[in-house]
Amino acid sequence: MKKTFSYSILQYKHSLLLNEAINVGILFAFREDEFLHFESGNLSRIKLIYPNFDTSLVNKILKNIESKSKIETRGLLNIFYTAKTEEDFQRALLREDDSALQFTQPKNLSYPFDDTQKIIEQFTDLLLLNHEGLYQRNKHNENYILRAYNHYLFSKDKSLEKFISRNRIVESNDIKLKFDVSWKNGTTNLVKAVSFDLKEEQEIQNKSITYFGYLTKLKEYAVDNGIRYDLLLWYPQEKKLFKEYDKAVKTIQSAVAPIKIVPPEELEKYSKDTVVALSKLKEAL
Repeated sequence: MKKTFSYSILQYKHSLLLNEAINVGILFAFREDEFLHFESGNLSRIKLIYPNFDTSLVNKILKNIESKSKIETRGLLNIFYTAKTEEDFQRALLREDDSALQFTQPKNLSYPFDDTQKIIEQFTDLLLLNHEGLYQRNKHNENYILRAYNHYLFSKDKSLEKFISRNRIVESNDIKLKFDVSWKNGTTNLVKAVSFDLKEEQEIQNKSITYFGYLTKLKEYAVDNGIRYDLLLWYPQEKKLFKEYDKAVKTIQSAVAPIKIVPPEELEKYSKDTVVALSKLKEAL
């Protein structure tokens, strides 16, 4: 069965008189999945064209839109499918003084496959041009991993979000590390995305040693508090770096703390295990 989705492009218009527009973001709405996602572009290329462009201000606006898309999902989805004019859409997402930024009228499309992440990537590559090239746009960084994980968790039951906590900071032995998601299943599982989609061997090695150090230092805290550190990994795109990635995984695994390594091919299964645990908590209420 085909599903439907909509998207609206956020454009920067330096001069309304010239009517020149540069795409700076895309808001996606997946109706059946009740899923909303905002993808922002690279603002540095606008600075090259317009030296007086206020990057910090626009970044704040983009972050505000991203936040709204997560907090006000249901209301914004309704606006996506009922807005009759571009102005209706602007009022829901932008302030009146954000006039240099404008959303286009949402476009509605259907898709025959159940992979919202693939749609987001394809349309982002097509519509958010980036002078840094394809590698940067397709980079599977920590945000990419977390988007995939969150989609697996909440695309079918948004209410499960009540049973997790976000951005938990663990502090021990004079160091602290922030974890992206926390959920319970006997132990408290602290989840952190760690991407090794990097361009150089040394970068991969350095990152693995850094996390080895963090986890070793945080071992005592985990043991004392019944915690397991779950690391969602991603590998590099270049095959020549695969061996270095394997070494990086072994380095992290050698830390003596309670650790679960989740490689990319196991992310879906791990996510389903999380959903099962959260669903049990929901049923117990």
